[in-house]
Amino acid sequence: MGDGKVVEKTIGIVGAGPAGALLALRLTSRGESVFLYDHKAPWEKPCGGVIREDAFVEFPELREYSYSVNRCHKIYYVSGENERELVKLKAPLPTVSRMELSRFFLQNAISAGAEFVPEKVTRVYRQDDRWIIETSIGDYRVDVLVGADGASSIVRSFTVGRFPREHLSLTCGY
Repeated sequence: MGDGKVVEKTIGIVGAGPAGALLALRLTSRGESVFLYDHKAPWEKPCGGVIREDAFVEFPELREYSYSVNRCHKIYYVSGENERELVKLKAPLPTVSRMELSRFFLQNAISAGAEFVPEKVTRVYRQDDRWIIETSIGDYRVDVLVGADGASSIVRSFTVGRFPREHLSLTCGY
């Protein structure tokens, strides 16, 4: 703008798992107006608890993480034919409860000023220069829309479409 004014954007983040809640935390900490939508957060997710050891350095927010962190020293690889192989790791692999990690980031995002909307998003679409986020209870208008709602993303399905079946894969879990 050139005149020194800061233009605040209203940002809607669909999905309050670790990624969405961390983004909300960082944006609200910078003074942005953030709405965080998720009807089931926080929740447990079996395949979502492994994090890299360097994440505790890369993400300074984790320095305050007070929940339990377990470190795996060996893991089993299991094939589709149920063949198993035990592999000893060169460095321990930190694992956490996905629910606790989500809760940690969500609570911090709310404390920083994000508005948590525990409603199910049913549709998103563009109207004029804003995004409309329809939920089970009402409609919200935002300037910027972020999809952090996982593999079966409602944001992606309404904006760019679903992934073709041949692009999908299975995940590893515990």
